[in-house]
This record gives sequence, structure tokens and C-alpha cells, in this order.
Amino acid sequence: MPKTAIDLLKDMHGRSHGLMAGSGTSALVLALWGLGLTGKRIAIPNGVCYSVPLAVHLSGNDPVYLDIDRETLSVGVAQLKKYRTWYDAVIAVHNYGARCDIEGVAEYCAAEGLPLVEDCCVALGAKDIGHWGDASVFSFGGGKIVDAGGSGALLCDDGELEGDLRQLERCLGWRTDGQLVGSLSAMHTRLYNRWYAEDKPRLAVFGEVARGCGRDLLWRAMPMSEHGAVVDGLRGLRDSIDERWCKWENLRRRLTRFGKPFIHECGVDWRFNISIDGPPGTNKRLMHHLHSKGYKASTWHAPADLFFAERRQPGRWPVTDWVADHILNLWVDHTVDDDYIEGVSGEVKKWLDTHSNEPS
Repeated sequence: MPKTAIDLLKDMHGRSHGLMAGSGTSALVLALWGLGLTGKRIAIPNGVCYSVPLAVHLSGNDPVYLDIDRETLSVGVAQLKKYRTWYDAVIAVHNYGARCDIEGVAEYCAAEGLPLVEDCCVALGAKDIGHWGDASVFSFGGGKIVDAGGSGALLCDDGELEGDLRQLERCLGWRTDGQLVGSLSAMHTRLYNRWYAEDKPRLAVFGEVARGCGRDLLWRAMPMSEHGAVVDGLRGLRDSIDERWCKWENLRRRLTRFGKPFIHECGVDWRFNISIDGPPGTNKRLMHHLHSKGYKASTWHAPADLFFAERRQPGRWPVTDWVADHILNLWVDHTVDDDYIEGVSGEVKKWLDTHSNEPS
């Protein structure tokens, strides 16, 4: 019998149990529920995709935003120790393909008796991930390493937990509104572009709207017979990662003098990340310029707390804030080729030669 997507994921990551989910967000919510986490405080990195704090809220918990580590760009042990009394469980996120210090985090959580969920949604293919903590979650949505247009997965090593997760997953509805997630993402982008630099408190309206969507954002997995795109993507994963690396290297050779590329030690090249030399916000201005020329670009995640909290504590997340104001991301997936990379890198050079020292 041909192997299913879950069979392949278990083989790749050394887990013994698992199930598909309707999305990465749904998998994250199921993991928290399966571990008995409701009404708890969940430690997450602040520089993270909004789907992570949203999943925490949708599961009936509250996120505790911790600053990220400059080396791994995710939560490290130092922050977990510093704020130990503030949270009851941890979500360790491999951000933008960058592998977090999952060994250190897992060891600390085990010593403290803390539930740990490993978020691998944008790091599929990184080395030695997917088997840490109580559960590991994956996503196959748009733009992910394996883009199947949707769905997610959850792996664990506990047969009883898998049984509980399957029962919980059956309580979710089927995906009926294919535009809801896209509309939320577009709203997040519009708010960021309009208010991040000028009036950050206005961003919190996003959290109100997103939380109001409730279980409409959580779905059951489609039947295994409809996971062909996931299976094909997993079988071709190594070739895809090699292709991304070649494009990443091409960009590095062209752009190193304009900033510091972030090298993903043991990670995977989801996008080309480079900290742009210049005043804070230069990355955002360059991003908008590239968009006007038809190129794909993004900044690092804006601090997630801004979109879910009305007030923040100034100075508590210095690395998160710095990364959001300096790192630019360029695409290295199958949608770009060498001619595209030559064009986008040339546009970056031209713009930075002219604008890099202008105040934001």
C-alpha cells in the first residue's frame, strides 16, 4: 500500500503517531487542546506569524509574548527563564525557516514539567526538527515549503494523545469559506502598511476581528485521498530545498555588501533574509519600492503583540522590534528564476545606492 502523507512525515521526523489537520492553525489549536491547555498562558515568540497568537486565542488560552533571540530569531532559554512565572506552556517556533534552539528549549521545558509544542510550519526540511516536545505541527498552506494550497499535520509519540486529538478533530467543521483566511491576511497586510510606522495602537483592531471569526478558522482534515499534493511535495522535498539554496546563494553573492544575510544553520531557506544597512524602516521602504516594480518582498514579522493587544510595554522586546525594522525577505521558491533574481537584486542595489541613508 502506498504511504500516506502522515506515513511520510512520521518517517522523516522519527515520530510514531500523527494525523492530518485542516490547516497549520487548526493543528496548533488541536495540539493545545489535546494537551489539556485551556485557560492557560502560552509562551510564544513576539516576532512571529499572527497565526500563532491567533491559535492560542482560538484554543481558549492567552499568549505571553517573549522577545526573540538574535542568533536564532525565535524564543530562547534565557527569555523562558527570565519570565518563568508568566506562562504555563511553550510553543517553540522555527521562524522563517530558521531553526530555533529547540534542544535547549526542550530540555528546559522537560526540567520544568512544561508542555511543549514545536511549530514547524515554515521550516519543513530543516535538520533535526519535528520530534521535540509533546507534539510537532506542520502546514501545507500557500507559500509554505510544501505548498498544497492548504491542510496541516500534527505528530506525536503518544498513542493516547493521538486518539484524543482525533476525537477533538472530529468536533471541527469542514472548510466552507475559502476566502476567510485570505481576507484576514489581506487585512493584516493593509493595517501593517498603513499604521505600523505612524500609529501602532491602531493595529490591535486586527486581533478583535480575527478572534471574532472563532471556529470558522478551524477545520477538519480532508480525506486522505485528497492529500496527493502533500505526498508529492514531501517526496520532492529535497530537490525543492536544493533549488531554494541555489537561489539563496545567488542572492547572497549579489547583495552581501548591502547588509548581513541571515544564514540558517541547520535550517531551511524559506526566503532570503537580509538585515538592511540604514536607518530603522529602510527595509519597509525598500519593500514597497520592490512591490511597485512587480517584485515579491516582505519584512520580518512585525511584533505580534501589536495586533492583539491595545497597549504594550516599551522596550520589552528590543530584538523583536529591531528585526522588524531591519530585515528584508526575498522569494527563493519555484515562482522565481535566475532572471528574476538578477532583476530584483539589481533593483535592490539601485534603490539602496540612492536611498539607504535617507531618514525613515
